Amino acid sequence: MAYRIEVGFKEKIRDALGEKIKKRIIEDLNIPVSDVKTIDVYTIDADLSKEQLIFLCQNLFSDPVI
Repeated sequence: MAYRIEVGFKEKIRDALGEKIKKRIIEDLNIPVSDVKTIDVYTIDADLSKEQLIFLCQNLFSDPVI
């Protein structure tokens, strides 16, 4: 089965890439934008139990420092 995992910053953490994209949209395209957030998306196609999937999400795809 294929699983989709989305990884992004917590609400109060600065998204530098999102800010850069926002600036380019405003300056290059002249489109008013209030906020841009970036998210990395991973697809894992494997037979995983719910426990294994949770373990991956909490340990491999997250940074406890951030």
